[in-house]
Amino acid sequence: MKLKGFAQLNRYIQRFERNSETAINRGIQQTARMILADALSRVPVDKGLLKASMGMENNTDEMNAKVYAGALYSAFLEFGTGAFIDIPTGYDEYAKEFYVDGSGVTKPQPFLFPALFANQEKLLPLIEAELIKLLRK
Repeated sequence: MKLKGFAQLNRYIQRFERNSETAINRGIQQTARMILADALSRVPVDKGLLKASMGMENNTDEMNAKVYAGALYSAFLEFGTGAFIDIPTGYDEYAKEFYVDGSGVTKPQPFLFPALFANQEKLLPLIEAELIKLLRK
């Protein structure tokens, strides 16, 4: 029995394997851009310093992206301070990184986590779409 087209199929699979990481990274970056845009639309603005400190970093080697607010006070606006602290379920350990002394009167004005929660389910469909594009090449 002789298999026809096996070499071509093998080349196709190898090409897909090489390019799939790039396709996945494109989906991750698209989702991160959506999260950033959403967070920018939600961020409270006084002088614009917080909004100007926001951005994103892509780490294609580790296949992830980071959306951030770099202003020193961003976590205090996100979570609130003192008696007003409001931390999303499951993010207690992360929020503890910003704990100072339990005092303060800042009411939370979340912008990053609501943007994350509103957009995180778009990640897998975007990755799937990128992989389908790759398969069709």
